[in-house]
Amino acid sequence: MSLHIIILPSRGIGMFVWGLLSIGQMVFLPGYLVLRTFGGARRGMASTWICVFNLSLLLNFFMVLLLTVGGFYTPIATLN
Repeated sequence: MSLHIIILPSRGIGMFVWGLLSIGQMVFLPGYLVLRTFGGARRGMASTWICVFNLSLLLNFFMVLLLTVGGFYTPIATLN
């Protein structure tokens, strides 16, 4: 299996697509990876995606919380 990277232009519709990808990464990817890794209970499709959504938001919250408390998430870090 090969990995294909699509380079999109940085203006116009390209920025919109990058925004959609970032929202998808924030809202679905962490929860999906955790459920796949730890073998979440097999449920219906709707309840699985609801669980993925909620788990992703919780993981993002705790990651930002830990980075902030640990001193890694500073105003200078967000400017780079």
